[in-house]
Amino acid sequence: MSIKTFFQDFGQSTFKNINARQRKFLRNAGVSLIIWIVIADFVPVHNFLIENLAHASAFTLEIITGVKPSVYCIDKVNSGGEILSNVRDQRGYVRIGSPCDAWDLYYLGVAFFWVFPIANWKRKIFYSILIVIVLYITNVLRVAGLFQISKDYPEWFNLFHKTIFQFIVYAIMFIVWIFYLRKTKLSNS
Repeated sequence: MSIKTFFQDFGQSTFKNINARQRKFLRNAGVSLIIWIVIADFVPVHNFLIENLAHASAFTLEIITGVKPSVYCIDKVNSGGEILSNVRDQRGYVRIGSPCDAWDLYYLGVAFFWVFPIANWKRKIFYSILIVIVLYITNVLRVAGLFQISKDYPEWFNLFHKTIFQFIVYAIMFIVWIFYLRKTKLSNS
C-alpha cells in the first residue's frame, strides 16, 4: 500500500464516520487556530498585556507588603518588537516578557468555549469573560508571588516559575472548563 493510498483510505474511512457535531468542532477548532495565529502575528497584544501585568502586580504587591516596587520597560526584544517590563525593589525583581503575559492562556481558555458546539451564545460569552478575569487575577498573583520568592527564596524561583505556578494556572483553567461543561447541555446549533 502506498502512502497516497493510505491517506486516501484514512480520509475516506475516518471522515465518513464523523457526525455533524464533530465536523462543527473540527471547523471551529481550525478557525480558532487561524484567528490565534493572525492575532498573535499582527496585533500588538503582548505589549499591552506585559505592561498591564507589571503595573497590576506592583499594585498587588503594594497592597500585600505596603511597599510599591518600581515598574519600568527595559527594551524591545528582537522578536516582533515586544517589550520586557521589570518589577523591582531593593531586594528583588521579576522580568515579564511575552510568555508571562498569559495571552496563550486567555486565548486557549476562551477558544475552548467557542469550539465546542454546545451551549448558547450568552453562556459562551459569560464563561469567556469569566475565564479571562480568573486567569488575569491568577497571573497577577503568580507574578506577585514570583517577585516575593525572588526576594526571599531565590533558589526556589525556577521551581515555582516553571512548575508549581504553571500547574496551578492550568488546574484553575481546567476547573472553569469543568464547571462550563457540567452546567451546559448539548445543543444542535
